Amino acid sequence: LSRFFATRFEKIREMEIDSMALRSLQDFVRAHFSDAFPVNLKKLSLKTVPMHREEPGFVLSELPLTLRHLELRNIFPNWDRIAPLSMLSSLEVVHRQNGSAASSLTPQQMWDVLSSLRSLRKLVLKGCLPNHPGEHDRVQMGSLHTLHLEGPLPSCTVALRMMGIPTSAQIELTCHIAPSHGPGDMDAVMRLIKAHAGQLTKEGEPF
Repeated sequence: LSRFFATRFEKIREMEIDSMALRSLQDFVRAHFSDAFPVNLKKLSLKTVPMHREEPGFVLSELPLTLRHLELRNIFPNWDRIAPLSMLSSLEVVHRQNGSAASSLTPQQMWDVLSSLRSLRKLVLKGCLPNHPGEHDRVQMGSLHTLHLEGPLPSCTVALRMMGIPTSAQIELTCHIAPSHGPGDMDAVMRLIKAHAGQLTKEGEPF
């Protein structure tokens, strides 16, 4: 393994690391990528399963500027120390724990991260949506082509309200409805979906 990294490190374009085959994904990354990931890396996928998820604080501070696709599944990074992600065209963040959603993202961190992704074309957020908007301004995502959100119904509504999305973007919603959610919760998300289709919200503002 060491010889492989020594001779082929800079040539790596895509990398998928699944902790099912590792004792600790965090330890593996620290051992082999303590200084930086491959300088020509374009796609990075880090995965684990809910029963084997990494502890919060996973550090991704040395991502290369060539990176265009980042996928994190049950990886809970330190979002305040993550490398700048403005170069990404695709971001997927999926959080699960024993069949239920979990998140290490505060609302402020979520909107700070998304506001820096000026070139993002695909965004997938599952199990990591905040349940309130915080104090951040609405995030404009003018380059977005594909959006997939999954989470509790109120969290999906908050995310849609906080994102300025082109009407040409394709949106896929997987909203979890609980007994505590009333007709008003469903009406709110339906108004936003209709607004995205070119209509107006109840307040008369474009989506």
